[in-house]
Amino acid sequence: MKYKKILLVNPYPQGAQGIQKATVYPPLGLAYIASVLRNNNIQVKIVDANILKLNNEKVTGIVSSYKPDLVGISLNVVTAKRGVELSLWIKAATGMDVCIGGPFVSSDPIHALKISKADVVVIGEGEKTILEICRGVSLSKIKGIAWVNLEKKPIVNEPVDMIQNLDEIPFPAHDLLPLNLYRSRMRKVPMASIFTSRGCPYRCTFCSRNVFGRKFRAFSANKVVEEIEMLISRYGVKQIDILDDCFTQDIKRAEEILDLIIKKKLNILINVQNGIRVENLTYAMVKKMKKAGFFKIAIGCESGNDKILKEIKKDSDLNKIKQAIKWFKKEKMIVFCFFMLGFPNDDKKTILDTINFSIEADPMSVNISTLIPFPGTEIYSQMKSDNLIDNEVANGTTSGYVGGRLYHKCRYLSQKEVIDLQSLAYRRFYLRWGKIAEVLSSIKSFSELRWYFYLFKEFLVPFITSFRVY
Repeated sequence: MKYKKILLVNPYPQGAQGIQKATVYPPLGLAYIASVLRNNNIQVKIVDANILKLNNEKVTGIVSSYKPDLVGISLNVVTAKRGVELSLWIKAATGMDVCIGGPFVSSDPIHALKISKADVVVIGEGEKTILEICRGVSLSKIKGIAWVNLEKKPIVNEPVDMIQNLDEIPFPAHDLLPLNLYRSRMRKVPMASIFTSRGCPYRCTFCSRNVFGRKFRAFSANKVVEEIEMLISRYGVKQIDILDDCFTQDIKRAEEILDLIIKKKLNILINVQNGIRVENLTYAMVKKMKKAGFFKIAIGCESGNDKILKEIKKDSDLNKIKQAIKWFKKEKMIVFCFFMLGFPNDDKKTILDTINFSIEADPMSVNISTLIPFPGTEIYSQMKSDNLIDNEVANGTTSGYVGGRLYHKCRYLSQKEVIDLQSLAYRRFYLRWGKIAEVLSSIKSFSELRWYFYLFKEFLVPFITSFRVY
């Protein structure tokens, strides 16, 4: 069966707690798929119910009104419960065909197929797969899907061939998204987000690679800068947020991007949001980033304890992280570090090591989350075999990284102790006069001030007002 009219949905996780609402990015995965479909003369619409705060009843109404041939729903671990519910609603209310994809369903496609009653599950990278589904290729011949045959038996086909030349993919369909509603730490507005690469070759046990895989693949420097120029000219964008897992994985390519931005005098501010690796970083590279307009850099630290880092296969050098932070701060760039608490063998000492390292390394800001063991990750499998996993997480979570609960057990700490230590970590890092002054002095625009308002109101206040002595 061919599909000529498609509706793609990013669900709204209504009722979920502990989600960082100060930063909300567009569903670029859906935007890439929409662009590929549109380039092949398939009518497509995106409903980002998350940013629009549309509950499933309203989305089902949009589906009934739009009357697509196929509804595609993207699911991650936080949107999974509502997304599965949406699939069931659409099937019951309209009888339309439903396709689901995303990191949550790619981790266990048979389970996702069962609980959602979807007609097909897209596993991993979706551009090729969705196009073949819409063209009416027999499901038995499409790589990268799970489906139910005529005998009601669930079938998982062989994996999809990953796109090796990313430059072949058209730019995401930014025009199908409400770009003015998305937010991050925006020094200038409007802001747009981009991927310059896919895949992560590192071994971190907590990280899901279900969609883009382990092999690092990158858009060429020319393609990246061409997209930035398009966003500037067509949408008036003044800030770019790079969402790569590993922007600095290929230092030579990263420098080519910087050189082109500098050469073309693009006058754009850039935020690297998701956390770079610092192993191959040099001070010369840091200075070039500053010259190209980079004003904020995130570093994924995860733990300040070497034993925990080894156990989670982070392969980080804490001394190199401290050195990188010094370089970025010397160039007057905002450094933001990610830390995570509640690993299986975390105890009070290892978490205090993380807290102390965050203060000693002294980035400008930190995000100190609790572990969510994503289905399909190495740490999930390890913890499940050790009976440390809450079975509920297999169907998605109802809270994010700061939701006041864990979906697993630690061997040496209760769940309450981990949450209390998380609160302590935020208080010790931020409740210092010097840090407060540094944070306030870094705010250069009204949009940044508004971001901090969201951040403190919905994210930090619950922690810094919860006092417990250790």
